[in-house]
Amino acid sequence: MKQGSVMLIAQVTDIHLGFEPDNPAEFNRRRLDQVLHRLVTMAPRPDLLLLTGDLADRGDAASYRRLRNALSVCPFPIHAIPGNHDDRATFIAEFPEAGTADGFVQYEAEAGALRLLSSTPKKRAATRVPFAQCARIGSRRGWRSRPTGRQ
Repeated sequence: MKQGSVMLIAQVTDIHLGFEPDNPAEFNRRRLDQVLHRLVTMAPRPDLLLLTGDLADRGDAASYRRLRNALSVCPFPIHAIPGNHDDRATFIAEFPEAGTADGFVQYEAEAGALRLLSSTPKKRAATRVPFAQCARIGSRRGWRSRPTGRQ
């Protein structure tokens, strides 16, 4: 992506895959497949996809495997951030690229001029992350604050 060009970011949240664990045609999976199909076939396609919170309803391994399988159709980068329904250890087992540090599921990613910092507490019930924790993620890479373009 060239500097100054437009970036299209798609966000999908609260998937709750596995809400009907004994139903191979569960509604949440069908809905996710429809959304992903739309994102993959639209023009222009998103430059990246953010999956935020409650990716699995019960935080079970089978749901994360089904999520990984569903996402395999995406030709763009995907960044997943767990929510309070997600089991951190099980999530990391299926999405090890997310990474952990300092008791948080956290990672950083760059896409063009965008810098994405993700930090989620390891405990399922805790959903707030102090701003200082996000700042620590970036400081490890030597990132400094930069203007956002807003005045």
